Amino acid sequence: AAVLLISATTLARVPVATGSSVPIVAVTVAGAGLVDPRAIVAASGINSGGNLLAAHLHGAEVGIGALPMIASVTVRAALPGTIHIDIVERAPLLRWASNGVTYLVDGAGRVLATTDSNLLASSADRLIATLPLITDARAESTMELGGSISTALFDAVTRLTSLTPTDVGSRAAALALRVDPDWGLILSGRGGPNDADWVAVFGTYTSNLRPPTMIPEQVRLLRSLLASGEERFGWIILADARAEGLDAHERAVALRMEVAA
Repeated sequence: AAVLLISATTLARVPVATGSSVPIVAVTVAGAGLVDPRAIVAASGINSGGNLLAAHLHGAEVGIGALPMIASVTVRAALPGTIHIDIVERAPLLRWASNGVTYLVDGAGRVLATTDSNLLASSADRLIATLPLITDARAESTMELGGSISTALFDAVTRLTSLTPTDVGSRAAALALRVDPDWGLILSGRGGPNDADWVAVFGTYTSNLRPPTMIPEQVRLLRSLLASGEERFGWIILADARAEGLDAHERAVALRMEVAA
């Protein structure tokens, strides 16, 4: 109670001398790495020169919190005339290219922003360029800022983007992941000392009938094939849930029968 009384007394003294107005002389932003601090201030609706005593702090938090890249925000006022904005950003996990636009997606499958968004700081380009890229070739695919990618698809994508050429027994220079309208998820290997040029069809996943939890087995099958010489393969259609009754050797045989030269 004493602290509140002192604070109230301090605030009450200033308006008497300034006509009931304490000018905002600075707005600070802490926690911004990917997001441009100027975009944060703009979303707050608070500007330097305004009245500190009339600043709508809750409204500022609502405005900033509405940005998909913001996980949490706190706005507070301090004498002699400063507004402090503290934010926690959502970290992007990967890039998702769909219908000519590339989006940033976080670890929960939430669509945060486009890679050319004016909300992003110029320094964010370096980090964004290092994120895995998913190419979505489905014409009907729609991405909405603040929306989410379906759980089964995102689970499968995160499992596959974590793979390196070594993980699948390949000497390819790089792996690329694509969402195909007909084949589902497709992983391809290109380049390297063996001049790899293969495409592995992992297929479409659902939460029940064909869950992403089968991917580790598909990866093991792919690795067993590529170990015999990846230059031998073009398209590889990996065994699906219909092969669940087979042992490892039988699955490998079944898989080889589905290889298209």
